[in-house]
Amino acid sequence: PVPRSSPVEYEFFWGPRAHVESSKLKVMHFVARVRNRCSKDWPCNYDWDSDDDAEVEAILNSGARGYSAP
Repeated sequence: PVPRSSPVEYEFFWGPRAHVESSKLKVMHFVARVRNRCSKDWPCNYDWDSDDDAEVEAILNSGARGYSAP
């Protein structure tokens, strides 16, 4: 629990496994899938790393709805 919070609140942290298995892009597409939205519906206001640019462009231009794990 978060100290001095009323009502009780919890703070969750990502461990090393989560950092290895996920990325900002995967999380964005998961949220798009859960909300039944296309990721193209959101403007890209993120600071993407240069390594992510090709992946982002491919996914946003594919017309695919949401993210599906391989």
